[in-house]
Amino acid sequence: MDLHHIRTLTQKYLDGETSLQEEQQLRDYFSREDVDVTLQEYKPLFNYFVKAQEEQSTSEFHPQTSKPKTKMYKTWMAVAASIALVATAVWYNNGNTASVDDLGTYENPEIALQKTRDVLNLVASYMNEGTEDLGYLAELDNTKDKLIKDNN
Repeated sequence: MDLHHIRTLTQKYLDGETSLQEEQQLRDYFSREDVDVTLQEYKPLFNYFVKAQEEQSTSEFHPQTSKPKTKMYKTWMAVAASIALVATAVWYNNGNTASVDDLGTYENPEIALQKTRDVLNLVASYMNEGTEDLGYLAELDNTKDKLIKDNN
């Protein structure tokens, strides 16, 4: 066989583009003793496939006996999932039976406005703490611009 043709087929095989006939040509070539030195690394790969096809399983498989077990397993899994779903829903609803008074509502609009301001001020203070470090970035940006101007 032409060495160039074998190299092309090997590359097509590695790319997953060979036909069954081309793969058979490769298996035939790599099963020989006089494989080219540059292609020796692929010889164990193709020899493995030949040996793997010759192997036979020692265990027996009976599809009639395994099918009911699988069906029974799926049924029990569906029942268990349903029970878990119902139990979670009941537990969640029992834990969240808060009344309207527990939701933080206020009868007096003045108190509600003051509480809202307090919460917004707290959020603003956290936001300002996060932006203090951004001053360093502005200084770094200015220095970078100066260096760029100096290099041009």
